[in-house]
Amino acid sequence: MSRSAATPDASTSAVLQALLSETREPTLPSLVQLPSAGAPSQIRITQSLRLLPGHRWVVAGTRVGIQEGGADAKVLLKLFVGPKAKRHFARELAGAQRLAASGVPTPALLDHGALADGAGADNRLGYCAFVLYDWVEAETLTVAPSEADFLRVVTTVAAMHEQGVQQTDMHLGNFMVNDEQLLAVDVSSIEALPNGRRGRKAQLDNLAVLFAQRYVTATQRELVGWTQAYQRARSAAWVSDDASLPQQLEKRTQTQRYLRVFRYLRKSVRDCTEFRVELSDTQRFVCVREHFDESFAAFARHPERVMNNAEVLKAGNTATVVRARLGGRSCIIKRYNIKNRQHQILQTLRRPGRAERSWRNALRLQFLGLPTAAPLALLETWRGALRDTAYLVLEDLGNEDLLQAVQTLEDAQRWAPQAASLLGTLRYCGLVHRDTKATNFIVHNNQLHLIDLDSMKETAYYYGRWRDHPGYNKDEARLLRNWTGELRAPFAEALARLKNA
Repeated sequence: MSRSAATPDASTSAVLQALLSETREPTLPSLVQLPSAGAPSQIRITQSLRLLPGHRWVVAGTRVGIQEGGADAKVLLKLFVGPKAKRHFARELAGAQRLAASGVPTPALLDHGALADGAGADNRLGYCAFVLYDWVEAETLTVAPSEADFLRVVTTVAAMHEQGVQQTDMHLGNFMVNDEQLLAVDVSSIEALPNGRRGRKAQLDNLAVLFAQRYVTATQRELVGWTQAYQRARSAAWVSDDASLPQQLEKRTQTQRYLRVFRYLRKSVRDCTEFRVELSDTQRFVCVREHFDESFAAFARHPERVMNNAEVLKAGNTATVVRARLGGRSCIIKRYNIKNRQHQILQTLRRPGRAERSWRNALRLQFLGLPTAAPLALLETWRGALRDTAYLVLEDLGNEDLLQAVQTLEDAQRWAPQAASLLGTLRYCGLVHRDTKATNFIVHNNQLHLIDLDSMKETAYYYGRWRDHPGYNKDEARLLRNWTGELRAPFAEALARLKNA
């Protein structure tokens, strides 16, 4: 039940002021008093789940003394602050009500209302609001759920569409599963489906976004199975009786995968939940937020100190590669050297630079679920208006490459299908590596990982397919040139089988 806003108490005001200050590390535990007709409902915040500074905070906590006998009840609380708080609160509430009305399982809405209404000369908080949900013991789905769990998501999406609603921010993290049921969460993105042909398109695109969450190695048979599961859960004839739906969804899935990657890479060099960005007049430092600590901060301040004390793996004119320890873990650091002033001018004119291209490409492969060295940090330095030395920090996968791993015919027969499959998947995603020598395939945990992504490029895309590109065949030819005779034959056969599949 919503209640009119009261002046927030000191502890609640401190929490809201901290969020408005755009801090990413609010003090925990914290207390928030929710307005009530009688005694205020007190929430003790114990865990931060998601924080968008200056906008929204999603937390886990306990509702003090609400259960029988005065016991605390675990709850999920969303706090809305900032200039868009009223709009975000309204969307959250409308989405929760739509989803509850549809009958799709979702955490129960317990309470909602305004914490401050922006009135009064002494109220600097502006409009602030909250939505309180019951806590459900369940696990958020991973990016690689089991086939059974993924099919449960497909049928849940079908149930949403059947009731005329859609999840506009469709991703697996917006579903939770336990032994009893699968629940839809993040109700702020629940919207009503449009009518008519626009509604049909919206439903297929919504489903295609879900299919695009799965790794690109999913087979045609799996996609058909997912589509048929969706059709069985729908009553509308245009869905259940359309035999061409799998083919339509394959094209739409390819398009949605392309758009998802595009949107993800756009945020890979700006400060956000996943990435920490520090800018100055002389450098730009980007780090995966979960890995950032004092050792990465020290590296950003004095990168050459780390380079000078590291194990040199490659010392070339254009790049130097070393192995060093950062944050208690072994990392590979690739320094992109500047050879002379002419080279510096040319690198400045190229946008993005070599290090950023490699950073984006590594994130692209990682986002698509393809094995590569995980990118950890990017450091670019500038001298005036000219680009200077840049550094890329990557996960250390070890020293064994495909050239070392393939010494016998048995070795070649073991690794050829995996190498061919990796190139085939790159082609399916419209990517050309352009340097597929065997030393750029690292063997780690019995799996091939593709590295040295400086030159990798994306080919032209048309709706539902990638344009044929001569680089695909060049990648395959370069891979085959690593071996001769009997060692080459298994790789040639594996590539041929992939093309004929």
